[in-house]
Amino acid sequence: MPIHIPFLNRLWQRIMPFRKGLPIFMFFLLVSAVLWAIIRLSTEYEETLAIPLSFQTAVGDYSLVYYSDTVIYAKAKLKGTQLASWQFRNNVNPFLLKFNNLRLKPNRQGYAELFIPTTQLSAELTTWLHSTSSVVVIRPDTLYFGFERTYQKRVPVKPCLKYTLSPQYFLVDSVRVSPDSVLIQGPTRIIDTISFVNTHWMDAGEISSDKTFTVKIQNPYSHLGIKISDEKVNLKLKVERSTEATVELPIRLPDSASCSLKLFPDKVSLRLLVPFGVYKNLNTNDFLVSVACPDSSDFKRKMLTVKVDRLPAGSKLVEIEPNEVEFLIFN
Repeated sequence: MPIHIPFLNRLWQRIMPFRKGLPIFMFFLLVSAVLWAIIRLSTEYEETLAIPLSFQTAVGDYSLVYYSDTVIYAKAKLKGTQLASWQFRNNVNPFLLKFNNLRLKPNRQGYAELFIPTTQLSAELTTWLHSTSSVVVIRPDTLYFGFERTYQKRVPVKPCLKYTLSPQYFLVDSVRVSPDSVLIQGPTRIIDTISFVNTHWMDAGEISSDKTFTVKIQNPYSHLGIKISDEKVNLKLKVERSTEATVELPIRLPDSASCSLKLFPDKVSLRLLVPFGVYKNLNTNDFLVSVACPDSSDFKRKMLTVKVDRLPAGSKLVEIEPNEVEFLIFN
C-alpha cells in the first residue's frame, strides 16, 4: 500500500513535541540498565556446575593409564559476578587433581589403583570456586584411577624435512640429527609400541649452502602419559657444488667357484656428478661395480647387466658405459 507524503507530515508533527525529552529518556534508561546489572551481579545464586578435571600423569614410579571421569557435577552458591566468571573460564581452567599425598594400591599384575570419594574434594572446590558455602558434589560419588609402572627407553629421532637442492649442488652427507635419539618415559604397554619419534614437518625450500634448523619433536602420546626428554633437535644439512667426473673401473666377478666368467669388455666407464670436496680426493677404491652369475634368461641374451654397488658419498651416477657386457663361462 503506498504511503502518502501528507501522512508522513502528520507523523512528524506528532513526534516533534517529544524530541526535546528523548535524551533525558535515554539517560534514565541507561541508568536503569546499569542498576539492574549491578543488582543481578551482586545477587547470590545456587547453581549446579559441570566442573572439568585435569590430572597428574605420573605418581612416583607409576604412570596414569585409566580414569573413570573427566567431569564432576557439584552444587555451589556463587554471586552473579562469580557465576559469570565461571562460565567464561569453564573450559579454559579445569580443576587439577593432585595425587602426591595419596597412596596407590599396587596389585600382583604390576598395576596400581586409586579411589577418591568426591566428598573429599568439597573443601578444595569451595576454595577454588570462591563459593559462599560448601560445595556439594552430586555425581559421581567416587573417582577411579588406574596406574601402570613407568618404563623408559631411548629411541631414534626421524627428521620430517622437505627440501630441494639448487642446480649443481649435492647433499654431501645424510641429514644429521642432533641429538639423534631421545629418552621416552611412560607406561610400559605404551612404551613397548614406540620404536622412534618424528620431528614436526618442515619445508626448508631450496638450499645452496650448509644449513642448520631447530625443529620441535612430535609427541602424539602426551595424552597417554608419555614424556620425551628433549623438546627440540637440530637438523644439519651439508651441501657442496658438484662437478662432473669420469672414472674407468674393472668389473668385479662373482666370488664363486661354480661361476667362472670372462667378460667382454671387463671394464666400464662411469660418468657422475660429485661434490668438489669429494672430487679432489677421488679414488677408484671408493667405487665398486659387479655382475652376478648368469641365469637362464642371461644365457638367452648372452649379456650380463653391470651393477653399481658403491659410489663415493654425495655423488650421483649420470651414465654407465656400457651397462651390459658379454660373457663366456669356463667349465
